[in-house]
Amino acid sequence: TNYPSQQLRFETVADVTIDRSQLNWTSYILCGYKGVIERFGLTHPANMQLTVSGTIPPGAGLSSSSAMVCCAVMATACANGISLTNAEVAEIATKCERYIGTESGGMDQAISMLAESGFAKRIDFNPLRTTSVKLPIGASWVVTHSLVEAHKAHTADYQYNLRVVETRLSAVWMAKAAQIPDWDRTYPLEAVKAKSGLSFSDLLSLAATAIPSHPLTISDIETALGHPVAHFLTGLNQSPSVLAKNTHYALLDRTLHVFSEASRVDEFQAVCNRHDPTGNELQELGALLSASHKSCSEVFQCSCEQVDVLQRICMAGGALGSRVTGAGWGGCVISLVPDHLIDSFTNHVQKNFYNTLPEHVTSRVQYMFVTTPGQGGRVEEKK
Repeated sequence: TNYPSQQLRFETVADVTIDRSQLNWTSYILCGYKGVIERFGLTHPANMQLTVSGTIPPGAGLSSSSAMVCCAVMATACANGISLTNAEVAEIATKCERYIGTESGGMDQAISMLAESGFAKRIDFNPLRTTSVKLPIGASWVVTHSLVEAHKAHTADYQYNLRVVETRLSAVWMAKAAQIPDWDRTYPLEAVKAKSGLSFSDLLSLAATAIPSHPLTISDIETALGHPVAHFLTGLNQSPSVLAKNTHYALLDRTLHVFSEASRVDEFQAVCNRHDPTGNELQELGALLSASHKSCSEVFQCSCEQVDVLQRICMAGGALGSRVTGAGWGGCVISLVPDHLIDSFTNHVQKNFYNTLPEHVTSRVQYMFVTTPGQGGRVEEKK
């Protein structure tokens, strides 16, 4: 086994706590356990014995932590005779993963539970809903690990949670600029689009004129918006820690990334829905992936040097498009590769990236594999 067994005992449900200074794999189990206890008001939850196994490398941006929380939610519910839909599991897991200290948005939990074999999934929120998207034939998805582990909970105040705070403040700034009546309570950025009725193109233009291009201090933001920033951060429990550890906030860049990325999602779905076998859908999808990575790296700044190097090598190896996946700051690159180039692509990446690294680094995990969309989480009873 990769991890030692652990036995956890609690005298009362109030004793179920998660020590953020000593996070390990059981922390994510406890998130799901605690989430179900609190959701359903359990006072005497059933004892459980769990065995956990998986093939997802940890800290790879492949949702291993969210998948673990979803499994814990399902196991706890099942052990206590509670029936949940997959959407309910995703909702509970999204909320309770925040016990770890990350302001999770819910996308990882949603795809972990609502994925459908053979289809990409478009995920929308408020309320949570998904749309199946049939991918064009002729290419496969290849995952390549940068071998930089991205443990988002450990660096959240400077990376993941900082982006959550920045995009929340970006939303209210944009809502005010768009003259939305309840602008100070209009967030996230998708709500700005919905309430303003503006197109993505119009929103990008408005952002470029309304938000200063340089990073802003808290004083700058409070002067422009007329309220203490805490007024806009309701519900973000980790925001005080973020504000205590950061001095500048790049609101324009974060806004430009979010709106341009959302526009690319619309474009991606539209290309897939054309179903034209004589067209160039795969090339268009690849271009969208690469544009997404460029924005992640340069505008949202959630990539890192090793991931950027790997992404360039993937493109040079024949990928139609390639981007960082997951929360970023390490982890994996996912590439769209023509089926007839899979072998030459993997050989190219092996030679130009992995063979340049020390052997002890590449021996730790499965670092490159071809994948297809699979089924989401489910409970199976063993006979």
